[in-house]
Amino acid sequence: MLNTSFNRAGGPITITIVVGHNQMNVHRMFLWDANLANPEPIPRDAAENYQVGPAGSVDQRVMSWEVRIAASTPTTVEPYSVTVSGHQDGQTQQIDQLIGTMTLGVQVNGAARITLV
Repeated sequence: MLNTSFNRAGGPITITIVVGHNQMNVHRMFLWDANLANPEPIPRDAAENYQVGPAGSVDQRVMSWEVRIAASTPTTVEPYSVTVSGHQDGQTQQIDQLIGTMTLGVQVNGAARITLV
């Protein structure tokens, strides 16, 4: 599991998931408690940003993501890329980047523990 940190005194935290190569995809995120239990879906806004919430409410919690990508042509090997970034108070940090190849499609998953500093 990855770790990511945000400013304890900062504003709300948002997460973006970007799938490269202009491929059809669906994704979702969950926020888990510190013991990796009680997952809650993280809502998205109109711009497809996940609204994790106020910084003070997420210390030591874990966010996870699931991304399903469909190949544009099922008979060739295609590259894919998924970038997960965190945003707070105008600052952006890359949390994860997943790169590979697929034929029909692929599902990629990831998780990161949030620490407030």
